[in-house]
Parts: sequence; structure tokens; C-alpha cells
Amino acid sequence: MTLAPHRPDIQGLRAVAVLLVVTSHLAETPVPGGFVGVDIFFVISGFLVTRTLLGELDARGRIDFPNFYARRVKRLVPSLLAMVGLVYLASCLLLASSEFFSFTNSSFYALTWTSNIYFPLQEFGYFEDQSGRDLFRHTWSLGVEEQFYLIWPALIASAAVLDRAGPSRNTPLFRYFFAISALSFAGCLLVSRIDTNWAFYSMPTRLWQLAAGAMLVSLMRGPIPSRVLGAIIGAIGWAAIAAACAVLDEQSQYPTALALLPTLGACCLIYSGGRGSVMAAALSFRPLRWLGDRSYSIYLWHWPIIILVATFGFATPVAHTASILLTLLFAAANFKWLERPFWKGRLSAGPDRRWLLAGTLASLSLVVAIKHGGRPTWSTPAPSSLASNALASRSDLPPIYDMGCDTWYQSDEVRGCRFAMVEAAERTVVLLGDSIALQWFPALIDTFLDPETEVIVFTKSSCPMVDEDFFYDRIGAVFELCTSWRRRVLEIISRIQPDVVVVGSSPRYGYSDNEWLNGSGRVLEQLATASTQVLAIAGTPSLPDNGPSCLLRWDATPLRKLLSDANGMCGGNSTGSRANHVAALIRQAADRLDNVHLLNLNPLACPDGNCMAITARDVIVYRDQSHLTASYVRSVAPDVRKSVRSILDAPPKR
Repeated sequence: MTLAPHRPDIQGLRAVAVLLVVTSHLAETPVPGGFVGVDIFFVISGFLVTRTLLGELDARGRIDFPNFYARRVKRLVPSLLAMVGLVYLASCLLLASSEFFSFTNSSFYALTWTSNIYFPLQEFGYFEDQSGRDLFRHTWSLGVEEQFYLIWPALIASAAVLDRAGPSRNTPLFRYFFAISALSFAGCLLVSRIDTNWAFYSMPTRLWQLAAGAMLVSLMRGPIPSRVLGAIIGAIGWAAIAAACAVLDEQSQYPTALALLPTLGACCLIYSGGRGSVMAAALSFRPLRWLGDRSYSIYLWHWPIIILVATFGFATPVAHTASILLTLLFAAANFKWLERPFWKGRLSAGPDRRWLLAGTLASLSLVVAIKHGGRPTWSTPAPSSLASNALASRSDLPPIYDMGCDTWYQSDEVRGCRFAMVEAAERTVVLLGDSIALQWFPALIDTFLDPETEVIVFTKSSCPMVDEDFFYDRIGAVFELCTSWRRRVLEIISRIQPDVVVVGSSPRYGYSDNEWLNGSGRVLEQLATASTQVLAIAGTPSLPDNGPSCLLRWDATPLRKLLSDANGMCGGNSTGSRANHVAALIRQAADRLDNVHLLNLNPLACPDGNCMAITARDVIVYRDQSHLTASYVRSVAPDVRKSVRSILDAPPKR
């Protein structure tokens, strides 16, 4: 059977894939599992490239390697160069100097198709909350595909040599592609158990999905199934993709065996559509084809636009709509004036080797300009006292982190830091929690430490004091070290029998209401048994954006005095926030126990519900989006002491 040269339904499937990806990247997305759209793209690419190469082998008996790579250059490179260059310039104008570099660090790797290697190699610090905002993070999938294109023609050519019966034979080719896919899939499962990031980003662990598309080419050279069977296969495809979107979210460990769902779904839809089923008609819907034709341009532009809009604190439905409309506008312009003309239009003529040389030189030129040119001086604002304070505030942490109290995700070793004025104090106070609870350390140490009292700090960043496991996306796995550390530290506290325990967690963990209530309750019950008094600190509300970064952008805006004050632009409102909701659940858990009380210090950071980025006395409140600066906490120490004493000196609940 001769394969059709053009498949409108595949363009429709591209549209489905890119819509899933774009939607999944919006804040509060209704489709958190939409990242599987990338898996669908991999299957499509494997199918189309293999079909083209096998068709060339059938027609000519060989593969024209320079022509193949020249077509890739013409299709992909001009649009990528334009996106990286324009986003880089926009970053110069819109971002503060300190965040500019963290947002554009991967530009070199995006331009050399190696960002899928760059990202899993990055070591990140806990307080680097901008690490996920790299403007070129989405280019990892382009790196996977380009590395695939680099090796796949040679593998196809070798298949023709091995298969003496010729490449038109079905079974030998299918076995060949199946063997590649099976090896890659086995490697993916193995690597995902060791390091999920490498399994997610690397080409060898994603090759099986591209090879699955190649298997389709071999299958579709065989007998044609009935239309009814084709429709059933297509329905299975839709069900598999829908199931993947339903069961996966940003906290899922991926890729695992669940990656079979979108891969199988895409294979079924391509197979069904190629047989003229009703699925082909549905995917050939004209608006879908329009989006599918521009899917590469949409994919290129959607991520930097969404990130830049979100960076300025816009995360409303209106902002999301604006991001999507801007993406479509830039994508349409890119397709009309760059992608189409260089790919198949008037700018596509010329010898293949000339295109390979031109693409390489253009990419290297932009790499050199970005890497060695740095940020243009005309876009760098003059330093100010606010800018200096904002930069310094990012490292304004409690001293416990320099003392080795916190091992974060490195181990489950419990390292208590002891503070005492005398060798044998009569009373013991324990401070226990993650970084949000222990941000109050400067005020709490001032409240409790005296000649009669020693203070012991037990802290583990990103480890909630909730007796429930959770998937920690920054390590790409369930945070098992947190579970074992929490168990160990509770056993130690039960042996210490302290007079007071102050405990708390961030409200940002993705627990259900029931998990917050009962998981916190189980921890508080153990602490209530071990200690005379327990104070459960309410988690602090977050700002809409990184506080210091927002202040730097506000300070660099010439018309800032006409726009708003700093808190008007960078502050936030905690009314109806998740922090308040979780605090209410913690209060319910505390109310069940006679010696446990909620310590709500949030009115200090958010007076009247308005969270401050900076005070009237120019003290910066937040050192990032969710942690308070140590300087600010010290400034409100008298208020903290008053709140603590009012609880401890109050009569018993019953």
C-alpha cells in the first residue's frame, strides 16, 4: 500500500497535542496532565520522519543525508533563532538584572539543541524559586527530536542493509523498530527509578516513543482493516489520551509505564486516521488543521509568553486568555513570515550544503552574541538603594542554615541545633518544621531563649509536619527521606520531653483537606503527648510573584510613581487564600487536643489581609515569593513575643 503524502488528520492531532501542552502550562490548569502532548508529538515525528525516509529508500534505494538535514534546518532553525533572539531582547527590557540571567541561562543550549541535557544537570538550591522560570525550558523536547533526527537516517539505512528482502517488507522492519523501542522503554523504566529527570529529558529514554511511530509505518504497509475496526482503534486512542490527562498531574512520577497511555493513544489515532475512519474526519476539522499547521510556532512561543506574563504577577483567567491570544498572534506571524517561507516557500531554494552551513553559522553567531555580549548596557538600570536592598534580601535567611541544621533532600539524618546561655537549662523549647515555620526563628529565639531555657531547632526544608507522603516535584519522586526524618525526629522529641514545641509547615503542599486535617492531627497528637504545650504556626501566605524581583522591576520602571506604589504592584491579598484555608484546618486539628494551640502570625506579614513586599520603613518583607526575610522577622519580634505569651499564659482550654 502507498502511504498518502499528506495527512490532514495528523495536523489535527498536532493541534490536540499543542493545545494540551499549552493548557498544562497555565496556572491552575484544568488539564495538569496535558504535558503528555509532548509524547504525542514524539510519536508523530517518528511516524512522519520514518515514512519519509522509507519512501526515499523505496524510490531511490538510498537516503540523501545532506538533503534530509537541510530540510530540518530550513523548517526549524529560522523560527528558533527568531524566538530566542526576540525573547532575549524582551528580557533585557522587562526583567531585573538579577533575574535576567537566571531566566535566560539556557539560551546557549536551546540554540544548540542540547537543553534536554542542560536541565537535568542543573543543581538547584532550595531558595532558588526562579529555577522553573527559564524562558527556554520548553526547548528540551526540540533537543530530543533533533538528536533523534541526527541518528535516525543512519539507523533506517542500516535496516535496509540488514533486510536483504528490501525495505518494503513489513515483518523485518517491524521487528527492527520494535527491538529499538523495547530497549529504549526498558532503559526508560530503569533510569526513572534512579533519576526521573534524566528519564524525562534524555533522548535515549524517549526514543521508544519515536520508534513507536516508526512501527506504525511498517504496520500500515500491511492489510487494511475494516472501517468499523478503524473506528474502534481510534476510540481506544482517544480513551488512552484522555486517561493519561486524567490520572497524571505535575506531581506524578514520569515517564513510567503510564507513558504507554499517550503513546498508545497517538499510535491508535494515527493508524485509525490513515484508514479513513470517522476519527480522520474529526481530526481534519479545519480549525484543528490551522492550529496543527502552526503547532511548531505555537510551541516555540507559548512558554516564554506565559512565563513573562506570570512573572509580572498576572495569573488570572483574563491573563491566561491574553497569554493564549498573544501566543496565537506571534505563532501566526512566525508561520507566515519565517516558518513557511523558509520551509516550503520562496526562501527555501538553494543547495543543501549551503543551507547546512548557513544554519550552523547563524546559530553560532547568535550563540556568540548572547554568550559574550551579555545584557546590553542600555537596558541595565542605574543602581538604587531599593535595588541594593532587594538584592541583599534574597540571602537574608536565619543563621540556622549556615549551622548545618537542615539537610533538605540529601539525607534523613536528624541534626538538631542547640542554643543555650548555660550548660544545663531547666526548660527546653523545640522549634520544629520546614523552612516556612523556621523563617520565624529570629523572633522565636528572642522570645524563648533565656538563662533558664534552651532552644533546640529541628528543621528540614520542604518536609511538612503532616503524616502523609507526598510527591516532591523538585526531586521528581516521593519525598521518602522526609517521611523517615519526620518519624525519627518525633521519636527524639518524645525522649526529650520538652516544655514547649513550636511546629509548622508551608500551606503550599498539595494535600487534600482530609490529609491536612488528619495528617497534621496525627503529628500534633504525638507532640502533645511528648510536650507540655504545643504551638502550631500557621503557614504564611505567598505573594503573587517573587518579592525582591518584583521590587527590582518596579524600581527600574521610569514611570513607576505614576503606576502604583511598590506594594500595589508587588504585594498581594490573603483573603480567601490557601494559607488561610489550611490554617483553619490546622486549628480544627489543634482544637481536638487540650495542650495544642494555633499560633497565627500571618497578620504581621499581611496586615488587614494585605501581604507586603516592603514596609513603610523600607524593610523588605519577603526574600522570595513565600519566605519572610530574617530582618523583617526580627523587626516584629516584640509582636511575636506578645502573641506567644498570650497563648502560653492563657488558662487551659478545659
